Amino acid sequence: MLVLLAAVVTGAWAAATDKLYLVVDGTSATLKYGTRGENDPYYSSDGFGNWANPGSVKTTTTTITVDATCKNYQGKSLGSLFREFTVLTVINNLENLNTANTENISSMFDGCSSLTTLDLSSFNTASVTNMLQMFSGCSSLTTLDLSSFNTASVTNMNMMFYGCSSLESIYVGDGWNTDNVTSSDGMFNGCKKLPNYNGKTNKTNAHTGEGGYLKVKAKTYKVTLQEGTEDADKWTIPAEAEEGATVTATYSGTRKVKSVKAVKKVASLIVNPVVGQIIGSDGKNYDADATLPDGVTKVAMIAYVGNDAETSTTYNHGLALALEDVSATNMNWCSQTSVTCLGTQYVYDNNESNTWFNDLAGIANTDALVNHTGHTHDAASAARGYNSGTQPAGTSAWFLPSAGQWNKMATAAGSYANLKSNAGLKGGDFSAYWSSTECDAEHAWFFFPEYGGWNLNNKGGGNLVRACLAF
Repeated sequence: MLVLLAAVVTGAWAAATDKLYLVVDGTSATLKYGTRGENDPYYSSDGFGNWANPGSVKTTTTTITVDATCKNYQGKSLGSLFREFTVLTVINNLENLNTANTENISSMFDGCSSLTTLDLSSFNTASVTNMLQMFSGCSSLTTLDLSSFNTASVTNMNMMFYGCSSLESIYVGDGWNTDNVTSSDGMFNGCKKLPNYNGKTNKTNAHTGEGGYLKVKAKTYKVTLQEGTEDADKWTIPAEAEEGATVTATYSGTRKVKSVKAVKKVASLIVNPVVGQIIGSDGKNYDADATLPDGVTKVAMIAYVGNDAETSTTYNHGLALALEDVSATNMNWCSQTSVTCLGTQYVYDNNESNTWFNDLAGIANTDALVNHTGHTHDAASAARGYNSGTQPAGTSAWFLPSAGQWNKMATAAGSYANLKSNAGLKGGDFSAYWSSTECDAEHAWFFFPEYGGWNLNNKGGGNLVRACLAF
């Protein structure tokens, strides 16, 4: 007996008529993928990159914008895609062009003699084998950033940069590899402005070492003001800067600026943190009973782990308490009463909704209190100055925890009593700790670790202080 089984295949398939095509509007064009209009020029991905119905588009188009529909392109060839678009000066949104399956990008920009810049940072070249004449004739390019390129599978780089007579810098990254390249004749022919150019035009000098024609791109860092900087809106700074470059910061406010310092922020060294672990002076986390490496001392106890630990966008993964109070004696919150010290107050709520627990800005609070002019804030200043003002690499500066941060740490411990025991906070009916949360002009919030009660105290009154870190 013959049994016929019906097989159902599901999936997203490109229609047989789907093409890369151009919608032309004067000297501008949009590259799209899908069903084209009857007269739209379209690309034939037959490996040769021929354009059908091109008309005069190659010699009149100055701007091409890549449409989001091109993310659906699955073809293996983009060879000659922009070849001989001789007056093309700009290609926008190349990140929309899917290159994940592409094996052939030969002559992709060949003859684009008017192009002055190319953003290729989104190109996935892991499957590419053929880069023949990719940038040949791009005589107006001065810089090419190929730092995102993976060339491990490439075998053909013949005339890749042929005739790039203005090219002064080619930046490559860790993915640049020419070990499998077997054809590289004329790779750098005419590229006389490249560093160390000595007339050799094959892959011999396609490296960043001594005598190489290529460069390693300097690391670029975002430039930001320290959180809590007063008059932040009066500072003008660049969005980013290369490693080693001079950063210019301009202040247009009325305050007197004593000095400006740029500091490279160190990445956190804390891995898979757990409440109860210890942070060492080396910035790493250790189990509470672990033997620390020679020269490393215990600095703080991890008391909360979560991405809502701080309003800071940098240090918002957890909180760690110092292992001791900053002083054995009580200190005031502010040297003056009847004055508002912070931008936000959390007033007493008769409905007992504990609105002060919404304050998670311990770092910003401490910054503002320490930098306040006219009067002093002993508790915040003592917290900031704990351990001689030195904190482990990758963590925030020391700060006075806000009410919401104290509450998160107590919740993570299971209760305020547990937090008292685990962190070594002082107990008893009269031992209380300040938070950095302001209630009103007269009062700030504090709590009793013995039973977890929160209350208001006159800012000139005295309570204990425990410093905190965020990571």
